[in-house]
Amino acid sequence: MHLIIQNNMTELDRVRDALTNALQGHCDRLEINRIILAVDEALSNILEHAYPPESCETVEMSVELADARITVMLKDRGNFFDPTQMTPVNTAEEARNNHDGGLGVFLFTTLMEVSHQARPNGGNILTMSRQLSPCD
Repeated sequence: MHLIIQNNMTELDRVRDALTNALQGHCDRLEINRIILAVDEALSNILEHAYPPESCETVEMSVELADARITVMLKDRGNFFDPTQMTPVNTAEEARNNHDGGLGVFLFTTLMEVSHQARPNGGNILTMSRQLSPCD
C-alpha cells in the first residue's frame, strides 16, 4: 500500500481507515489498534513539526505486510528529526504535567521497532515495524 498524505491533520482519518483495511485478516483488533496508534502518533508529529502550518508539503507512506510482519515507512522533506535519539521520557512526570503532547514519540517507539534515516536532499525516513500476533 502506498499513500501520499497532505500536510493536514484531517488526513489521519484516511490513514487509519487504510491501515484498518490492510490489516484485517492479518491480526486481531487489539493489534490493529496498537499499530494505528503508533502510526497516528508518528504521522501527527511529522505533520505538526516537519513543515510550516498550511504548507502544501506531503508525506509518503508505504506499508508492507510480509512474513507476519508489518513495516510502515514515512518519508518527508521537512526539518531533520530523529526520534530514536530522544532522551527517554519520564512517563510519570508527563502524566502529572497538564499540557498536550510529550508522549507521542514514547508511544510509537514503544509499540513499534523504529529506525530513522536522513534523506540525502533533506528530510527524514522513519521506518516502523512490528511482528504481528496471529489472528484469533
